[in-house]
Amino acid sequence: MASTIPVQERIVDPFASYNSNVVNRITEIVTQNDEGMLITNSLQVISDSTSPNDTVLVKPGYAVKDDVLINITAQHSVNITDLSQYVSTTTFFPGAGYYYIVLEYQYQKQRPAPVAYIKILKPTERGLLVEGSPYLLLKVLDVNISGTILALYDSDPDPMYSTNERTYLRHYAGAVTNLPTFDQDRDQGRIAYESDRNKFYFGYESEWGELLPESVQIPIDLDTTGVSVGDICYVNSGGTASLASAAAINSSADFIITTINSDLITGFGIISGYAEGINVETAITISVGDKLYLSETDAGKVTNVKSAPYFQSVGRAVSAGNDTTPINIIFSPRSILSETGVRISGQISSWSGVAGSYYYDIDTSELAADAFMCSWFDDSTKYQVVPQDVEIRDSGDTLRVYFNINTLTINYIVQN
Repeated sequence: MASTIPVQERIVDPFASYNSNVVNRITEIVTQNDEGMLITNSLQVISDSTSPNDTVLVKPGYAVKDDVLINITAQHSVNITDLSQYVSTTTFFPGAGYYYIVLEYQYQKQRPAPVAYIKILKPTERGLLVEGSPYLLLKVLDVNISGTILALYDSDPDPMYSTNERTYLRHYAGAVTNLPTFDQDRDQGRIAYESDRNKFYFGYESEWGELLPESVQIPIDLDTTGVSVGDICYVNSGGTASLASAAAINSSADFIITTINSDLITGFGIISGYAEGINVETAITISVGDKLYLSETDAGKVTNVKSAPYFQSVGRAVSAGNDTTPINIIFSPRSILSETGVRISGQISSWSGVAGSYYYDIDTSELAADAFMCSWFDDSTKYQVVPQDVEIRDSGDTLRVYFNINTLTINYIVQN
C-alpha cells in the first residue's frame, strides 16, 4: 500500500506563527481568486517509464488550493491498481474509462494542519470535480478494461465532462535583463520580456521563440526526413511538412519551420512575418534589401535569382549572408508563377463573324490549359473592357473572344 501523501510544504498552515488568515488573503489577491498550477509543468503527470501500463509520476511543483500555496517537493508515484490510492474505497478494479489524478486539499483552521493528498477519482466520480470541491485536476488517464493506461490528457475527452481540465493561475509576463538558457521544467509556457533587447519571448516545448505581433504561426506535422528549424516548407499530400522547391508548382513555399517539438513529429511554422536563420542557396550571396525567391536547386532555401520556368517570391532580406551564413528575412510568400510559356499577348484589329457577334481566335496551343486568365484593354481609351463572351475551343488550343461590334482595337494578355 503506497502513501497518498506526497512530500510537501504548505504556505501558510493554520495556527502558524503569523496570522494565516491575512497571508491567505494576500495569496487570494495575487492569484485573483483562482486555483490551479503556477506554471505548465507544476505537478505535471507523466508516464512511469519502468511501469507505463499502470503507473504515473507526479512531478514536483506549486499549486494554489483554497488560498494556500502548496509545494510538492519530490516526485510522487501513483499506481492505478493500488486501491488505497482512490478517493473512495473499493475492493475491485473499477474498469475501463477516464480516471482523474487529483490533488485533494481543503483548508481548515485546525491542529494538526490538513495535508494535501494525491488520489484517483474513478470514471463514475468525475462529477465530484465541481467548484468548491476539495479536488484539483492534475491529469486524465484513459484506461482500458484490463487496467492498462492508454493515454494521458490535460482535459477530459468526454464531451459531457469537457470543462474538467488542468487549471493554471493567470500571470502577467515576467521580465529578465538577458534571456536565460531554456529550461523546460521552468520555462515551458512562460512569457518573458527581455529588457536588454526590448523583445518578448515565449517558452515552447524545447526552446525559446520570439513573440512577434506581425507573425502568424500554425501547428504543423513534420516529415522527419531532412527538415529543420529555419527551413522553408510546404504541406505535402500526406499533410506533413516537406522542403519547398521552385522546381514544381505543387512544392511552393507555405511556411517556415520555427519549432520542432521533442517528439520530432510535431512543431510550429510561421506563414508570414519576420524570420531568422534562413539558409541561402549554394554559391549565392545575399545583400540587405534583396528581393528573395524560393530556390529551385537547394530545397528549403532562398536565393536572389529568379528561377525558370517556375519562380516564387518569398520576401525580402533584412540581413546579409551566403550559403554559410544564414539570413533574416521578412517572409511574405506569393503564388508560384512561370516565367516562360505561360502567357500570350497581342492586339486584335480585325474581326470575323456577323453583326452583334463578332469574334477573333487566339492560338493558345502553347499554353496547354483547360482554363485561362485574360485581360482585355481598349487600345484607344486604355480602359479595361469586358468581352461579350470568351470560349475555349479545339481542346484548349484556341481561345475565341466575342464582341458585339467590330470597330474596337483590343490589346490582350492570356495566361494559364
